[in-house]
Amino acid sequence: MSIDQYSSTPASNDLTNYFKTGMRPSAVKTAGWDVMADLKDNHWSLVTAGGTANAQTVTNSRALGGTDPFTGQTQWFLPVAANSGAATLKVDGQSVKSIFAYGAALLGGELQPTVPALVKYDGTQWNLLNPNDASGSFTLTLTGFSSNPSGTVNWRIIQGRLAVITLYTDITGTSNATTMTGTGIPIAIQPVNTIVNTSVAIRDGGNGAQGGQVVIPNSSTWTFGNAPPIISGSFPRSFTSSGSKGLFAQTFTYPLKQ
Repeated sequence: MSIDQYSSTPASNDLTNYFKTGMRPSAVKTAGWDVMADLKDNHWSLVTAGGTANAQTVTNSRALGGTDPFTGQTQWFLPVAANSGAATLKVDGQSVKSIFAYGAALLGGELQPTVPALVKYDGTQWNLLNPNDASGSFTLTLTGFSSNPSGTVNWRIIQGRLAVITLYTDITGTSNATTMTGTGIPIAIQPVNTIVNTSVAIRDGGNGAQGGQVVIPNSSTWTFGNAPPIISGSFPRSFTSSGSKGLFAQTFTYPLKQ
């Protein structure tokens, strides 16, 4: 076997076959250039992704070989669109793998088309090393009313741990019930294996903004009530029996993980 057989770049461009025993000096030099070219293209270039928001694809000008990404493989890319939930990435001809952030599947908004994304493969999935805050919106419906009012609620999750909830408009109506619940809470902002309580601004019986409480379990329903007495009473207290009830425009926060 002639050493000339080792004078060209391996067709697969995989790093394990760049250098072979018996390569002549010129071939070693050429292979070194190829290694540096691949490093530049796959580690420092910025590829605009294709595919869809939740199924992104990347095609490098010098494609890496292999069926699956290798452990430790990294990739810069400019997302094709903001993800709306869990997302995957396919690099060159490799298999499709999930993208995680903070140890869990994406929730929505972590990828943005104007923000370069850096991912690293851990042997199972891609890990997004510079995620944007997950964000989204949902329709909150208050129950216990003759005509249940509803409104749009925006949410944002900071560093995978703190939920920030914002109501830009009041959600109020007339009710004779002493309880008020909210439905439509998405899984993304439900606490993990815990129940948390936080303060909210409520309307009760036509009164102006006053202190209230919301009980937030890991389910799709919130329970609202008056702030409890300092010393005694249930948590939260019931509403008055009649009049206008609901929530004022506001922002409140609570932990997703303790």
